[in-house]
Amino acid sequence: MIRYARRRHGLGSAVFVAGLDDFAQRIRPGSIGLALCPINSIRHVASDAEMIRHLRAVARVLHPGGVYAVGISLSAYGLEAPTEDVWRGSRAGVGVKQIVSYTPAAGERGARRRAENVVSVLEVRRGRKVDVRSSSYSLLSYSRGQWESVIGRSGLRVLGIVNEQSRNFDPGAIGYAIWVLARPEHPLLSEGN
Repeated sequence: MIRYARRRHGLGSAVFVAGLDDFAQRIRPGSIGLALCPINSIRHVASDAEMIRHLRAVARVLHPGGVYAVGISLSAYGLEAPTEDVWRGSRAGVGVKQIVSYTPAAGERGARRRAENVVSVLEVRRGRKVDVRSSSYSLLSYSRGQWESVIGRSGLRVLGIVNEQSRNFDPGAIGYAIWVLARPEHPLLSEGN
């Protein structure tokens, strides 16, 4: 993806590979107006400590009036059932189908018990040829209390919570939402809003 962005869009050194907790070394402090981490990508961290390092790094690079939009699904341990997503698409004679199965985390304590297991099966069709690839990984789960705790410990503050249509939305104890985070000196926070 990096090579494609550089070649296709001429982005050069503006595009680089980094980890969730070490990217800030390559970005001027206070220079970012909008940072995005969509669709549970943030849950690829291995621990709360790594999450806090990540959020603190975002805080360092955010402009005082900037925001960080994080898409995250919250967990209610013991109440969730396994789920499955099916995605399909086609273009220029190539058809793709992806089936992703999610097994919810078992409990609140310990990285192993907080791991949501994900299995992905990707089927790519080109004419009569079918290529099937599968992979599996874990995502660290967060209850609402755990998520709000790491935000508070990072120094960031919640500016708002919205759904995919950018409408104010509170997921309650479980569900997906986009959390808009900001530094404490953000103008909308300092006005007491």
